Amino acid sequence: MLMTDICETLEDTVRKLISENGLKAVPMFICDGFLTSRVAAHWTPNSGDNTVLQYDDVMKVDFGTHIDV
Repeated sequence: MLMTDICETLEDTVRKLISENGLKAVPMFICDGFLTSRVAAHWTPNSGDNTVLQYDDVMKVDFGTHIDV
């Protein structure tokens, strides 16, 4: 699976969860770090990036969002 697809799926899911709970999200979603077995830290796929999550990869995801309350 493309890393950009994973990031977009995560973003869509977070937006859905926020709206289902009647909350208002600021139009900001930060996919701060998608770390795989080959990356030490602070890497995020850019639009058009073709990096693929491999079968044996270990992945860590750091993300955040902002909710108005």
